[in-house]
Amino acid sequence: MIRVSNVVKTVIGVVLMVAMLIFINKSRVLFGLGMNFEEFQYRILYVYAIGVLVLLMIDRRLLLKGMYNALGICAIVAVPFIMMQLSMLMAGDSEYAFAIYMINVLLYFIPIVVFFIITNNLSVSATLAIVLGVLFNATSYVLNNLRGTPFVPTDILAVGTAAKVVGNYEFTPSWELVSATVMTVFAIVMVWSFPIKLKYRRSAIINRCAGAVFLGIVVTVFSAVNFKNISMDVFDQYHANNTHGTAYSFFINCCKMTLEKPQGYNDKQILQMLNGMEEEPLPEEKPNIIVIMNESYADLKVVGDFKTNIPYNKFFMSLEKNTVRGNLIVSPFGGYTCNSEFEFLSGLSMGLLPMGGTPYLQYINKKGTYFLPEYMNSLGYTTIALHPYYARCWNRNTVYPLLGFDKFISIDNMDKYQDANQFEYMRSYMSDNTSYSALINQFETKKDDERLFLFNVTMQNHGGYTYGGYDFDNDVRITNMRGSYPQTEQYLSLIRRSDKALEILIDYFKNYKEPTVIVMFGDHQPGVELDFYEELYGASLDELSGEQILNRYKIPFIIWTNYEQESKSDVNTSLNYLSDYVLESAKLPKSKINMFHDTVKDDIPCINAQGHYDANGEWKANNVDASEALKKYQALEYFMLTHKAGKDETP
Repeated sequence: MIRVSNVVKTVIGVVLMVAMLIFINKSRVLFGLGMNFEEFQYRILYVYAIGVLVLLMIDRRLLLKGMYNALGICAIVAVPFIMMQLSMLMAGDSEYAFAIYMINVLLYFIPIVVFFIITNNLSVSATLAIVLGVLFNATSYVLNNLRGTPFVPTDILAVGTAAKVVGNYEFTPSWELVSATVMTVFAIVMVWSFPIKLKYRRSAIINRCAGAVFLGIVVTVFSAVNFKNISMDVFDQYHANNTHGTAYSFFINCCKMTLEKPQGYNDKQILQMLNGMEEEPLPEEKPNIIVIMNESYADLKVVGDFKTNIPYNKFFMSLEKNTVRGNLIVSPFGGYTCNSEFEFLSGLSMGLLPMGGTPYLQYINKKGTYFLPEYMNSLGYTTIALHPYYARCWNRNTVYPLLGFDKFISIDNMDKYQDANQFEYMRSYMSDNTSYSALINQFETKKDDERLFLFNVTMQNHGGYTYGGYDFDNDVRITNMRGSYPQTEQYLSLIRRSDKALEILIDYFKNYKEPTVIVMFGDHQPGVELDFYEELYGASLDELSGEQILNRYKIPFIIWTNYEQESKSDVNTSLNYLSDYVLESAKLPKSKINMFHDTVKDDIPCINAQGHYDANGEWKANNVDASEALKKYQALEYFMLTHKAGKDETP
C-alpha cells in the first residue's frame, strides 16, 4: 500500500526545489544588496546537497505509475532551467528580461531534443545536455577569468592555438565552479531518479518524429528573425552575457559572424576606384623595414596612473630623435593577436567585419593583391615573417603566404637560421632577445642589394602571468595601490625585459650600414587581474561608458629610423592606419589601400571593433547606415576578402 506521506513528501520536495530555483533567479538583486552574494551561494550548496539526498532516499516503488512518469517529465523539463541558473551563477550579474531568460531556457532545451532523436532515451538525452551545458558555461567562465573575455564562437576555430598556450596559465577553482559541480550532480541524480522508459517500437518512431517536428518549428521561427540586427553590447562580451545570457549571446555572435555582401555593393566599382588611383614614383634608395608586434605590449598607465619601484619602459619612453610615437586603438583585449596582425597587414578594420570574427580562420583563403606584404613585394622587397612559436597557431602557416610573405620563420625551423643552443626562454616562451637575434641574423646573411620587410611577432610577454619558477624574478613592484596584483607585477617585469631587448636591437641598427626603419607596437593589453583595472578606473568595469573602457584598447607605438626624419609625438590613430605612417617614415609611395585611407580618415580618424571617432571627435558605434565613409570602407573590406585577384590588378 502506498504511503501518502511519501508521495506528499516527494511532491513537496520537487515543488520546493523548483520554487527555490525561480526565487534565486528573481531575487539576485535582493540578495546582492542585502548580504554578501558569495556567502548566499555557499548556503545554497547545502540546499542542493539536501535535495540530492532526498532524491536518493525516495522509495520509487511507493509511487503510482502515473505520478512516477509525471515526476520524470518534470525532472526533464527542469533541466534547462537548472542549466540557466548555472549559467547565471558563472556569468555574473543578470540584467535581462523574462523573455530573454526563456529564450536561453529554450536554447538549453534544444540539445535534449536533439539527443533524444538520436538515442530515444530521455534520461541519456538530458544527461548529455547537462554535460554539454556545464562544459559550455565552465569554458566561458574560465576563459573570462584567464583573459578577461568569455567564450565566443571563434574560440572553437582557435582550439589548436589555445591548446598550445593553455599550459602556461594557472587557474584556481572558485566557489562558482564548486556550486556548478553540485548543481550538475543534483540535475543528473534528479533525471536518473525517475527514468522514463519507452518500451514500444512504434512509440520510438512517434517520439522521434515529434522531436523532429519541434526542432522544425524552432528552426522556422528562428529563421524568420534577423539575429544580426539584435541589439547587444558587442563592445563588452562579458556584459553581453549579463544582458542576454550566455547561450543567447553566443548564438547571436554566431549569427553575426557571417560575412554578407553590403547593401548596394558593386565589385566593379571598387575595382575601378582602386585602379583609378595614381601610383607614386619609387625613390632611388629604399630602407629596410622591421615591424615588431610585441606580444601584449602596453603601457597600462593609459588606464590610470600608478607607481612602481623601478621603471619598466624607460628606454621606450626615452626615444625622441628620429622617432614618431603615439597611441593606437586596437580591437582585441587579452587575446586574439591574429586580429591585430590582420588590421596592420591588411589596412582593414575589425570594426567593419562581423563581431567575433577571426579573418585568419574564416575569411583569408586565397591570395590577395592589396595586402601590405604583397605591396612590399611589388616594391622589390623580400618579405619575411618571424614568430618564435608554432607556425600552425592562428593558421599562420596557411595565411602568411596568401598575404604575400616570401618566407616564414617559426619555432619549427628557427634552428636553420641560428644555433638552437643560443635560444633563451623566459618562463615558457622564447625571449624577445632570441626573437631579435633571429631577426638580426636575416640582416647579416642577406644580399647587399636586397631590402627586407620583416614582420616579427614576439611571444615573451604572452599570458598567463602566474609563473612561479625560480628562473624568473618579478622585480617590478607596484607601490601605491591598495590591492595586491602579482599577475600585473609579473607582466610589468616582462615588459621591463622587453624594454632592454629593444634597446639592444636599436643600438645594433644605429650603426647599421643601410637605412632602416624599426616599428614597434603591441597587439593588445594583457589579461591581468580585473580588480587592477577597476582600481585604476575607480569603478566597476560594468559601470563604465564605451569611451571610458576604450582605454583598455590603447597601445603605444614607435616608428624609429637610423636616418633623419621629423620627430612626432602624441600621434593618435588606429592600427588599420599604422601602415600609412610606416610608409611615410620610409619615404615610400603609398599603396592603393593607403590612398583609400586618405579618402575616409577625416571622417573616421580612429576605428576598432567597438566603435570609431568621427570628424567631431565623438565616439560612436560602427553603424554603416549612418556614415557614408563607413559604408565605403565596408565595401572595400568585402572586396578584399572575397574578390579573386586578377592579372590586371596592382597593389
